[in-house]
Amino acid sequence: MVKVQIFSMMSISDAEIVAGTGADHVGFQVSTENIPYTVDPQLGHNICEAIKPLAKAVMIPISRDPDRILEIARIVEPDIIQLANEEKTLGYDAFSALIKNLKNEGFTTIKVIAVGSGDELEIVKLYSRISDLIMLDTYGNPPSELLKGFIGGTGKTNDWKLGRIIVESINKPVILAGGLNLDNVTSAIEQVKPWGVDAASALSIPGTRGKKDIEKVKRFVELAKG
Repeated sequence: MVKVQIFSMMSISDAEIVAGTGADHVGFQVSTENIPYTVDPQLGHNICEAIKPLAKAVMIPISRDPDRILEIARIVEPDIIQLANEEKTLGYDAFSALIKNLKNEGFTTIKVIAVGSGDELEIVKLYSRISDLIMLDTYGNPPSELLKGFIGGTGKTNDWKLGRIIVESINKPVILAGGLNLDNVTSAIEQVKPWGVDAASALSIPGTRGKKDIEKVKRFVELAKG
C-alpha cells in the first residue's frame, strides 16, 4: 500500500488531526530564523511528541550548515529527516558526512531530488547510495525568497515518465511530490509506481499559514491508499 506524507504542519493541533487521518508521515519545516512556513525547534519537538504513535514525524531543517542541522535534529528528535538542500547549499561531500552523523544517531533520511533540473538520473543514483529514501519534487522557485536554495514548494507537477524511470533504476523507496492533489494523485501513482506520495499546499485552506483542510486530507489519504 502506498505511503502518504503530508506537509507542512504549523501547529500541534493540525499535526494531531492530520496524523489521525491515516497519513503515515506528518511533516514540518524547522528554522531558527523567521522564515515563512517554518516552526522553531521546540515547537517541532512538541509536534513529534504529539503525533506518536499515530504517524512518523518528518522534519525538513532549513539550514545550510551541517553542524546546525545536526543540532536542530537533536532538539526536535523526529523519526525522519528530509534534506531538501540544493547542491549549492549542501554539496555532496558535506551531505555524505552529515548523513553518516545522522544515521549514527538513529535518524532515517530522505534526500529530495529536483526533477526538471536536467541531470536528475545521475544525481539520484549518486544520492541513493547513502540516503534511506529518495523524494522526487519539482525544480523551480520555492514559495518564499527566504527559502531559495531549497527544493520544493512550487505546487507544480513534474515529469512522471521520468519519475517511473527513476523508481525502476534505484533500489530505494521513492516518494513522489510536486503538485499532487485530489484530482491527480491516483493517476500519478498509476504512472510512477512510487513507494509513497507527498502533498502540502493543495490540501491547505486558502489564506491561512498552511492550515490543512482536513476533509481534503482524508480524501487524499483514501485515494492514495485505494
